Amino acid sequence: EEDSSRTDLQLGFATAHQNIGWVHRKQGDHTAALDCFQVTKDILADLAAESPADQTVQKALSSAHIAIGELGLIRDDADEALQNFRKSLDITRPLAMADESNLLLQVSLSECHRKLGMAFERLGDMSVAMQHYQEALAIEKHCSAIDPDNNQIQVPLALTHDCIGDLCRTQDESDTALEHYEAALIIKRNLTQQDPNNSIFHSELSNSHVQIGDLHRHRNDEEKALESYQSVLEITKQRAADEPDDAGVKHQLACIHEAVADTLNAMSRAVEAIEHYRSAIKIREFIALGEPDDADIEYEIADSHAGIGDAYDTLGQKRMAIGAYEQSLQIVRSLANRFPNNSTYRDKQDRIKAHLIEIRPKVKS
Repeated sequence: EEDSSRTDLQLGFATAHQNIGWVHRKQGDHTAALDCFQVTKDILADLAAESPADQTVQKALSSAHIAIGELGLIRDDADEALQNFRKSLDITRPLAMADESNLLLQVSLSECHRKLGMAFERLGDMSVAMQHYQEALAIEKHCSAIDPDNNQIQVPLALTHDCIGDLCRTQDESDTALEHYEAALIIKRNLTQQDPNNSIFHSELSNSHVQIGDLHRHRNDEEKALESYQSVLEITKQRAADEPDDAGVKHQLACIHEAVADTLNAMSRAVEAIEHYRSAIKIREFIALGEPDDADIEYEIADSHAGIGDAYDTLGQKRMAIGAYEQSLQIVRSLANRFPNNSTYRDKQDRIKAHLIEIRPKVKS
Protein backbone atom coordinates (compact mmCIF):
# COMPACT_ATOMS: atom_id res chain seq x y z
CA GLU A 1 0.00 0.00 0.00
CA GLU A 2 2.87 2.36 0.80
CA ASP A 3 4.46 1.59 -2.59
CA SER A 4 1.15 2.26 -4.31
CA SER A 5 0.78 5.63 -2.59
CA ARG A 6 4.32 6.57 -3.55
CA THR A 7 3.66 5.58 -7.17
CA ASP A 8 0.46 7.65 -7.24
CA LEU A 9 2.32 10.63 -5.79
CA GLN A 10 5.12 10.38 -8.34
CA LEU A 11 2.58 9.99 -11.15
CA GLY A 12 0.94 13.15 -9.90
CA PHE A 13 4.26 15.03 -10.01
CA ALA A 14 4.92 13.73 -13.53
CA THR A 15 1.47 14.77 -14.72
CA ALA A 16 1.87 18.25 -13.21
CA HIS A 17 5.18 18.79 -15.02
CA GLN A 18 3.64 17.45 -18.24
CA ASN A 19 0.72 19.88 -17.98
CA ILE A 20 3.04 22.83 -17.33
CA GLY A 21 5.07 21.73 -20.33
CA TRP A 22 1.99 21.83 -22.55
CA VAL A 23 1.27 25.38 -21.37
CA HIS A 24 4.83 26.44 -22.23
CA ARG A 25 4.54 24.76 -25.63
CA LYS A 26 1.27 26.54 -26.39
CA GLN A 27 2.93 29.83 -25.46
CA GLY A 28 5.81 29.09 -27.82
CA ASP A 29 8.44 28.62 -25.08
CA HIS A 30 9.81 25.34 -26.39
CA THR A 31 12.91 25.33 -24.16
CA ALA A 32 10.80 25.55 -20.99
CA ALA A 33 8.40 22.97 -22.39
CA LEU A 34 11.26 20.55 -23.08
CA ASP A 35 12.60 20.99 -19.55
CA CYS A 36 9.20 20.06 -18.11
CA PHE A 37 8.75 17.08 -20.42
CA GLN A 38 12.24 15.82 -19.55
CA VAL A 39 11.41 15.96 -15.83
CA THR A 40 8.20 14.05 -16.54
CA LYS A 41 10.10 11.43 -18.52
CA ASP A 42 12.77 11.02 -15.82
CA ILE A 43 10.18 10.51 -13.07
CA LEU A 44 8.28 7.98 -15.16
CA ALA A 45 11.44 6.14 -16.25
CA ASP A 46 12.37 5.61 -12.59
CA LEU A 47 8.86 4.35 -11.82
CA ALA A 48 8.91 2.04 -14.87
CA ALA A 49 12.23 0.56 -13.74
CA GLU A 50 10.74 -0.12 -10.31
CA SER A 51 7.38 -1.43 -11.62
CA PRO A 52 7.86 -2.70 -15.20
CA ALA A 53 4.45 -4.42 -15.16
CA ASP A 54 2.55 -1.22 -14.32
CA GLN A 55 0.74 -0.39 -17.56
CA THR A 56 -0.35 3.03 -16.32
CA VAL A 57 3.27 4.04 -15.81
CA GLN A 58 4.35 2.52 -19.12
CA LYS A 59 1.64 4.35 -21.07
CA ALA A 60 2.49 7.63 -19.38
CA LEU A 61 6.20 7.13 -20.17
CA SER A 62 5.36 6.45 -23.80
CA SER A 63 3.32 9.66 -23.94
CA ALA A 64 6.23 11.61 -22.43
CA HIS A 65 8.55 10.36 -25.17
CA ILE A 66 5.96 11.37 -27.78
CA ALA A 67 5.80 14.88 -26.30
CA ILE A 68 9.59 15.24 -26.36
CA GLY A 69 9.72 13.86 -29.89
CA GLU A 70 7.12 16.32 -31.11
CA LEU A 71 9.20 19.17 -29.70
CA GLY A 72 12.15 17.73 -31.56
CA LEU A 73 10.25 18.12 -34.82
CA ILE A 74 9.20 21.65 -33.90
CA ARG A 75 12.79 22.56 -33.04
CA ASP A 76 14.11 20.95 -36.25
CA ASP A 77 15.92 18.25 -34.28
CA ALA A 78 14.71 15.22 -36.19
CA ASP A 79 17.31 12.95 -34.58
CA GLU A 80 15.96 13.71 -31.11
CA ALA A 81 12.44 13.18 -32.41
CA LEU A 82 13.39 9.84 -33.94
CA GLN A 83 15.08 8.66 -30.74
CA ASN A 84 12.04 9.44 -28.59
CA PHE A 85 9.46 8.09 -31.02
CA ARG A 86 11.41 4.83 -31.18
CA LYS A 87 11.40 4.60 -27.39
CA SER A 88 7.67 5.20 -27.39
CA LEU A 89 7.21 2.43 -29.94
CA ASP A 90 9.38 0.07 -27.89
CA ILE A 91 7.13 0.68 -24.88
CA THR A 92 3.79 0.61 -26.67
CA ARG A 93 4.27 -2.35 -29.04
CA PRO A 94 4.43 -5.09 -26.34
CA LEU A 95 1.48 -3.52 -24.50
CA ALA A 96 -0.60 -3.52 -27.69
CA MET A 97 0.43 -7.08 -28.61
CA ALA A 98 -0.55 -8.29 -25.14
CA ASP A 99 -4.04 -6.73 -25.39
CA GLU A 100 -5.14 -6.80 -29.03
CA SER A 101 -8.79 -6.21 -28.12
CA ASN A 102 -7.92 -2.81 -26.61
CA LEU A 103 -8.55 -0.58 -29.61
CA LEU A 104 -7.29 2.61 -27.97
CA LEU A 105 -4.02 0.88 -27.15
CA GLN A 106 -3.80 -0.19 -30.80
CA VAL A 107 -4.36 3.44 -31.82
CA SER A 108 -1.53 4.47 -29.48
CA LEU A 109 0.66 2.03 -31.39
CA SER A 110 -0.44 3.56 -34.69
CA GLU A 111 0.46 7.00 -33.33
CA CYS A 112 4.02 5.80 -32.68
CA HIS A 113 4.29 4.65 -36.30
CA ARG A 114 2.83 7.90 -37.62
CA LYS A 115 5.26 9.98 -35.55
CA LEU A 116 8.18 7.84 -36.72
CA GLY A 117 7.00 8.44 -40.27
CA MET A 118 7.17 12.19 -39.66
CA ALA A 119 10.69 11.92 -38.23
CA PHE A 120 12.00 9.79 -41.11
CA GLU A 121 10.33 12.14 -43.59
CA ARG A 122 12.08 15.10 -41.95
CA LEU A 123 15.36 13.19 -42.24
CA GLY A 124 14.72 12.61 -45.94
CA ASP A 125 14.17 8.83 -45.76
CA MET A 126 10.85 8.78 -47.60
CA SER A 127 10.72 5.02 -48.10
CA VAL A 128 10.96 4.23 -44.38
CA ALA A 129 8.59 7.10 -43.61
CA MET A 130 5.98 5.58 -45.92
CA GLN A 131 6.43 2.17 -44.30
CA HIS A 132 5.57 3.62 -40.90
CA TYR A 133 2.62 5.60 -42.28
CA GLN A 134 1.28 2.44 -43.89
CA GLU A 135 1.72 0.54 -40.59
CA ALA A 136 -0.30 3.24 -38.85
CA LEU A 137 -2.96 3.22 -41.56
CA ALA A 138 -3.39 -0.56 -41.40
CA ILE A 139 -3.86 -0.48 -37.63
CA GLU A 140 -6.33 2.40 -37.76
CA LYS A 141 -8.35 0.85 -40.58
CA HIS A 142 -8.60 -2.38 -38.60
CA CYS A 143 -9.79 -0.51 -35.50
CA SER A 144 -12.21 1.57 -37.56
CA ALA A 145 -13.80 -1.54 -39.03
CA ILE A 146 -14.50 -2.79 -35.50
CA ASP A 147 -15.68 0.53 -34.03
CA PRO A 148 -16.52 2.93 -36.90
CA ASP A 149 -18.18 5.56 -34.71
CA ASN A 150 -15.29 6.06 -32.30
CA ASN A 151 -13.82 9.54 -32.76
CA GLN A 152 -10.62 8.48 -30.99
CA ILE A 153 -10.06 6.14 -33.94
CA GLN A 154 -11.42 8.30 -36.76
CA VAL A 155 -9.35 11.39 -35.92
CA PRO A 156 -5.96 9.60 -36.12
CA LEU A 157 -7.14 7.74 -39.24
CA ALA A 158 -7.74 11.08 -40.96
CA LEU A 159 -4.35 12.35 -39.75
CA THR A 160 -2.56 9.36 -41.25
CA HIS A 161 -4.35 9.77 -44.58
CA ASP A 162 -3.17 13.41 -44.57
CA CYS A 163 0.42 12.37 -43.82
CA ILE A 164 0.45 9.88 -46.67
CA GLY A 165 -1.15 12.45 -48.98
CA ASP A 166 1.51 15.02 -48.09
CA LEU A 167 4.34 12.55 -48.66
CA CYS A 168 2.90 11.36 -51.98
CA ARG A 169 2.57 14.96 -53.12
CA THR A 170 6.27 15.62 -52.44
CA GLN A 171 7.05 12.53 -54.53
CA ASP A 172 4.90 13.79 -57.43
CA GLU A 173 2.41 10.96 -56.90
CA SER A 174 -0.53 13.34 -57.17
CA ASP A 175 -3.19 10.73 -57.92
CA THR A 176 -2.35 8.77 -54.77
CA ALA A 177 -2.08 11.99 -52.78
CA LEU A 178 -5.56 13.04 -53.93
CA GLU A 179 -6.95 9.62 -52.99
CA HIS A 180 -5.71 9.99 -49.40
CA TYR A 181 -6.73 13.66 -49.09
CA GLU A 182 -10.24 12.75 -50.21
CA ALA A 183 -10.37 9.85 -47.74
CA ALA A 184 -9.39 12.26 -44.96
CA LEU A 185 -12.01 14.75 -46.18
CA ILE A 186 -14.80 12.16 -45.94
CA ILE A 187 -13.80 11.27 -42.37
CA LYS A 188 -13.60 14.93 -41.32
CA ARG A 189 -16.95 15.72 -42.92
CA ASN A 190 -18.54 12.86 -40.95
CA LEU A 191 -16.92 14.04 -37.72
CA THR A 192 -18.19 17.58 -38.29
CA GLN A 193 -21.71 16.35 -38.98
CA GLN A 194 -21.66 14.27 -35.80
CA ASP A 195 -20.35 17.16 -33.69
CA PRO A 196 -21.29 20.42 -35.47
CA ASN A 197 -20.13 22.58 -32.54
CA ASN A 198 -16.60 21.21 -32.54
CA SER A 199 -14.43 24.02 -33.91
CA ILE A 200 -11.38 21.74 -34.30
CA PHE A 201 -13.33 19.42 -36.60
CA HIS A 202 -14.48 22.41 -38.67
CA SER A 203 -10.93 23.71 -38.91
CA GLU A 204 -9.59 20.33 -40.01
CA LEU A 205 -12.37 20.00 -42.60
CA SER A 206 -11.42 23.41 -44.00
CA ASN A 207 -7.78 22.35 -44.12
CA SER A 208 -8.73 19.29 -46.20
CA HIS A 209 -10.60 21.40 -48.74
CA VAL A 210 -7.57 23.69 -48.99
CA GLN A 211 -5.16 20.73 -49.33
CA ILE A 212 -7.23 19.35 -52.19
CA GLY A 213 -7.45 22.77 -53.80
CA ASP A 214 -3.68 23.22 -53.51
CA LEU A 215 -3.11 19.82 -55.10
CA HIS A 216 -5.41 20.67 -58.02
CA ARG A 217 -3.49 23.92 -58.51
CA HIS A 218 -0.25 21.94 -58.49
CA ARG A 219 -1.78 19.81 -61.26
CA ASN A 220 -2.73 23.02 -63.15
CA ASP A 221 -6.42 22.24 -62.77
CA GLU A 222 -7.56 25.70 -61.71
CA GLU A 223 -11.28 24.97 -62.09
CA LYS A 224 -11.22 22.11 -59.61
CA ALA A 225 -8.95 24.10 -57.30
CA LEU A 226 -11.39 26.99 -57.28
CA GLU A 227 -14.27 24.60 -56.61
CA SER A 228 -12.43 23.20 -53.56
CA TYR A 229 -11.61 26.63 -52.16
CA GLN A 230 -15.06 28.07 -52.74
CA SER A 231 -16.75 25.03 -51.19
CA VAL A 232 -15.23 25.97 -47.85
CA LEU A 233 -15.23 29.77 -48.19
CA GLU A 234 -18.87 30.33 -47.26
CA ILE A 235 -18.66 27.83 -44.39
CA THR A 236 -15.63 29.62 -42.97
CA LYS A 237 -17.32 33.01 -43.37
CA GLN A 238 -20.20 31.73 -41.26
CA ARG A 239 -17.82 30.32 -38.66
CA ALA A 240 -16.04 33.68 -38.43
CA ALA A 241 -19.41 35.39 -37.91
CA ASP A 242 -20.43 32.84 -35.26
CA GLU A 243 -17.05 33.01 -33.49
CA PRO A 244 -16.05 36.69 -33.78
CA ASP A 245 -13.36 36.44 -31.09
CA ASP A 246 -11.58 33.45 -32.64
CA ALA A 247 -8.49 34.84 -34.38
CA GLY A 248 -7.68 31.38 -35.73
CA VAL A 249 -10.92 31.20 -37.71
CA LYS A 250 -10.36 34.71 -39.03
CA HIS A 251 -6.86 33.81 -40.13
CA GLN A 252 -8.14 30.69 -41.85
CA LEU A 253 -10.76 32.78 -43.66
CA ALA A 254 -8.07 35.20 -44.84
CA CYS A 255 -5.97 32.31 -46.14
CA ILE A 256 -8.93 30.92 -48.09
CA HIS A 257 -9.64 34.34 -49.62
CA GLU A 258 -5.98 34.45 -50.64
CA ALA A 259 -6.15 30.97 -52.19
CA VAL A 260 -9.28 31.92 -54.13
CA ALA A 261 -7.61 35.14 -55.29
CA ASP A 262 -4.43 33.38 -56.43
CA THR A 263 -6.50 30.87 -58.40
CA LEU A 264 -8.65 33.55 -60.02
CA ASN A 265 -5.48 35.45 -60.93
CA ALA A 266 -4.10 32.32 -62.61
CA MET A 267 -7.40 32.03 -64.53
CA SER A 268 -7.07 35.66 -65.76
CA ARG A 269 -10.09 36.67 -63.66
CA ALA A 270 -8.16 39.57 -62.18
CA VAL A 271 -11.09 41.78 -61.13
CA GLU A 272 -12.54 39.01 -58.96
CA ALA A 273 -9.07 38.22 -57.64
CA ILE A 274 -8.57 41.79 -56.43
CA GLU A 275 -11.82 41.60 -54.43
CA HIS A 276 -10.61 38.51 -52.57
CA TYR A 277 -7.12 39.91 -51.98
CA ARG A 278 -8.71 42.99 -50.42
CA SER A 279 -10.90 40.80 -48.21
CA ALA A 280 -7.80 38.94 -47.04
CA ILE A 281 -6.00 42.22 -46.29
CA LYS A 282 -8.95 43.60 -44.33
CA ILE A 283 -9.15 40.50 -42.14
CA ARG A 284 -5.39 40.37 -41.55
CA GLU A 285 -5.19 44.04 -40.69
CA PHE A 286 -7.90 43.46 -38.08
CA ILE A 287 -5.93 40.52 -36.65
CA ALA A 288 -2.76 42.64 -36.62
CA LEU A 289 -4.45 45.19 -34.34
CA GLY A 290 -4.46 42.55 -31.62
CA GLU A 291 -1.09 41.08 -32.60
CA PRO A 292 1.02 44.09 -33.63
CA ASP A 293 4.32 42.18 -33.39
CA ASP A 294 3.25 39.23 -35.53
CA ALA A 295 5.67 39.36 -38.47
CA ASP A 296 3.90 36.48 -40.24
CA ILE A 297 0.66 38.49 -40.46
CA GLU A 298 2.58 41.49 -41.80
CA TYR A 299 4.21 39.33 -44.45
CA GLU A 300 0.84 37.89 -45.47
CA ILE A 301 -0.57 41.42 -45.85
CA ALA A 302 2.40 42.32 -48.02
CA ASP A 303 1.83 39.18 -50.10
CA SER A 304 -1.81 40.15 -50.69
CA HIS A 305 -0.80 43.64 -51.82
CA ALA A 306 1.66 42.04 -54.24
CA GLY A 307 -1.15 39.81 -55.51
CA ILE A 308 -3.23 42.92 -56.20
CA GLY A 309 -0.25 44.34 -58.07
CA ASP A 310 -0.10 41.20 -60.22
CA ALA A 311 -3.83 41.45 -60.93
CA TYR A 312 -3.67 45.10 -61.97
CA ASP A 313 -0.63 44.30 -64.10
CA THR A 314 -2.69 41.60 -65.87
CA LEU A 315 -5.45 44.16 -66.47
CA GLY A 316 -2.92 46.55 -67.98
CA GLN A 317 -3.50 49.11 -65.19
CA LYS A 318 0.17 49.78 -64.58
CA ARG A 319 -0.21 52.77 -62.23
CA MET A 320 -2.53 50.79 -59.96
CA ALA A 321 -0.10 47.85 -60.11
CA ILE A 322 2.79 50.10 -59.08
CA GLY A 323 0.79 51.47 -56.16
CA ALA A 324 0.00 47.96 -54.90
CA TYR A 325 3.60 46.78 -55.32
CA GLU A 326 4.87 49.83 -53.44
CA GLN A 327 2.51 49.09 -50.53
CA SER A 328 3.85 45.55 -50.44
CA LEU A 329 7.45 46.73 -50.70
CA GLN A 330 7.03 49.16 -47.80
CA ILE A 331 5.96 46.32 -45.50
CA VAL A 332 8.56 43.83 -46.72
CA ARG A 333 11.37 46.39 -46.51
CA SER A 334 10.43 47.01 -42.86
CA LEU A 335 10.45 43.26 -42.16
CA ALA A 336 13.80 42.80 -43.92
CA ASN A 337 15.31 45.60 -41.84
CA ARG A 338 13.98 44.16 -38.59
CA PHE A 339 14.95 40.60 -39.46
CA PRO A 340 18.12 40.93 -41.61
CA ASN A 341 18.86 37.19 -41.49
CA ASN A 342 15.46 36.20 -42.91
CA SER A 343 16.04 35.21 -46.53
CA THR A 344 12.30 35.00 -47.27
CA TYR A 345 11.85 38.71 -46.60
CA ARG A 346 14.95 39.64 -48.60
CA ASP A 347 13.89 37.49 -51.56
CA LYS A 348 10.38 38.95 -51.55
CA GLN A 349 11.82 42.46 -51.43
CA ASP A 350 14.05 41.71 -54.42
CA ARG A 351 11.17 40.24 -56.44
CA ILE A 352 8.94 43.26 -55.86
CA LYS A 353 11.75 45.65 -56.79
CA ALA A 354 12.25 43.67 -60.00
CA HIS A 355 8.52 43.97 -60.81
CA LEU A 356 8.68 47.73 -60.28
CA ILE A 357 11.77 48.09 -62.45
CA GLU A 358 10.01 46.14 -65.18
CA ILE A 359 6.69 48.00 -65.28
CA ARG A 360 7.61 51.58 -64.39
CA PRO A 361 8.96 52.35 -67.91
CA LYS A 362 5.63 51.17 -69.33
CA VAL A 363 3.65 53.88 -67.53
CA LYS A 364 2.91 56.86 -69.73
CA SER A 365 4.02 60.11 -68.16
